[in-house]
Amino acid sequence: MKHLKILTVITGILVFGFWIKPQWAKNTNLKETVKTLETQRITLRDEIKAINAQAKSSDKTVKESLSQIPLKRDQEVLIKDLQQISNRTGFLFKAIKFSKSTNPVVKAEQTNITFSVKGRKNQILNFLSQIETNKRFLGLKNLSINYVTEKGQPLAEMNIALYTFSQEDA
Repeated sequence: MKHLKILTVITGILVFGFWIKPQWAKNTNLKETVKTLETQRITLRDEIKAINAQAKSSDKTVKESLSQIPLKRDQEVLIKDLQQISNRTGFLFKAIKFSKSTNPVVKAEQTNITFSVKGRKNQILNFLSQIETNKRFLGLKNLSINYVTEKGQPLAEMNIALYTFSQEDA
């Protein structure tokens, strides 16, 4: 009986030393690995959220940009827009000319618009501001202003060169 107790104790020590202790260490390592992977998962989740937010913002910017660039050239719409701007700011719309060229910066076809207006000198900034805030993108290429006085009234004669894009040219 005494030998059986000793044998049982020795077997218990051997089982503990060769099987339980290595399994315990392995379990501890696995717990540390799980903690590390959980931290990485949270970090990656946050990065994915940031990327998705950036993509949504980028999509919004692209949609806003495309809304300013119509599908077709629509020169008649451009003429109406410029005529309305002239009327709202008290300028007389005189002449307009269209041409096409390639924009060297974006390497895309563009429509060039050259026109003349005449109106009150104090409305120049209002006129240019309305061109700038037009729903369609209009870039300013050139602007020349000649100040004149007619019937004691200070007036401005402006020659304006603008450019715009259309999606059909892209």
